[in-house]
Parts: sequence; structure tokens; C-alpha cells
Amino acid sequence: MHVKKHLGFSALRKIISERLREIEDGRQQGKVNYPLHDCAMSAFAMMFFQDASLLEFQRRMQESINRNNLNTIFKVESIPKDTQLRDVLDQCPTDKLEKVNADFFYHLIDELKAANMSFILVAKPSSHKILFEWFTDIKRMGDACRLEFTDFKGRHHIYEWVNEIPLNGTKDADDVNFFYYRLVDKEQITFLS
Repeated sequence: MHVKKHLGFSALRKIISERLREIEDGRQQGKVNYPLHDCAMSAFAMMFFQDASLLEFQRRMQESINRNNLNTIFKVESIPKDTQLRDVLDQCPTDKLEKVNADFFYHLIDELKAANMSFILVAKPSSHKILFEWFTDIKRMGDACRLEFTDFKGRHHIYEWVNEIPLNGTKDADDVNFFYYRLVDKEQITFLS
């Protein structure tokens, strides 16, 4: 399968990097060893590589061969220590980071649609309140589809879905197909998606 360059990792990483550079760093510039951009991109790299000790590994790599993946892949100029990373990101207003996240996903969705691709994305109730409100109202009216069954282990599976509901509350919101799954075991929800 041929991946469109504008949908490739480099292009999407570049969008995140550009948005992070737009966030004003409220710290005193003369006392800053690790820019907000480098800290946030380091955190992104840790999630991407799924490695809690990534930063220490990258520092050792930088010292031994004068190169590291954080710089070559994520364009991080200075690698923060774990405590510095947490300190910097804890001071950054979450609404600024949420905007970076939203911009990234809206761009990604637009690019996927422009390429006429099908896709599945996860929406959380905290970030897609309007979508979940629409779903709840449609469900209350009895217009949501539902399938449930109990498996041989006694776990109850509940599938609910609605087609073509607005993704958000904007005037030009995309209509999406919404799917909600719960796994109930011993009267406790053990999985929610």
C-alpha cells in the first residue's frame, strides 16, 4: 500500500512540532535549559516508542555517538531529564496542549477524507462532549441500534451505535458513525470503548 506523503509520520510530526512552537513559554528565557517544544516532543516520542526510559537511553546514545532518535526523528535539540520534563509540562496550560492535539486530529481527519480513506478514531467523553450528548439523546429516543449477549464465561457484551451524528457542535461538523462498547463482568463494567 502506498502511503500519501502528507499522511506519513514525518508530515504529521511536523504539524505537532509547528503547533508546539506556537505555544508561548511562560518561563524566564534566561533560565530555560529545555524549551517547551523539546519537552513536549520528548513526551510525544515516549508515547510513540512506548518506552518509559527512552530519555535516558537517548542521552546515552547522544553521548556515545553524537546522534539520537529524538533529534533525527522528533527534532528535539536538547533532551530533558525525566524530572525536568515533568516540571516543564506540568507548568504548561493544558488547554494549549489540548489545542495542539485537536489541531493534529482535525488535520489528520481532513487529510484522510481528502485521500478518500476509511478510518476509525477513538473519542473520549471529556474531549467530545457534544458527540456523547447527541448519542445519549438519540439513545433516549430509542433510535440507537443495540446488540447484547452473554458469553460462555458469563460476561455481558453491549454494543450500541448510531450512524451519521455530528462529531462536534460546530456548524460544519462532520457526521460520523458512533460505536460504543461495554463489557460487564460480575455487574461491573470492566471495559469501555
